[in-house]
Amino acid sequence: MRNRMPEFIIANIIVSFFNFVIILFVFRFILSIFAAYKVYSKEKREVRQREKIGSSTKKDVSIEDTEGNSLDIVHDGVCDTFVLKNDAYIAVIGNERHYFCSWECRQKYLENIKESKSV
Repeated sequence: MRNRMPEFIIANIIVSFFNFVIILFVFRFILSIFAAYKVYSKEKREVRQREKIGSSTKKDVSIEDTEGNSLDIVHDGVCDTFVLKNDAYIAVIGNERHYFCSWECRQKYLENIKESKSV
């Protein structure tokens, strides 16, 4: 009986060690899932914000100056800037008006349309 006691203790130590390793792997797995979820949710939030910004900039935006006059602001999709509607360069394609901050941006847009139609 005395000879079996050390074997029992050694077996318990080995089993405890393997249980610890298994628990460690499970904990790391759960932690990695949590980290992946955090990255995914952050990316999803940023995509929503970009979509929200993109959808709001496609429409005309109106703000007020210091005197309370309404100023219309439009989005230039070529260089991704905003410009006052009165100062914007315009290209009418079909029934749609496109606004640009400069003549160069307008020309780039028109060239891109010509290239996409020719392809």
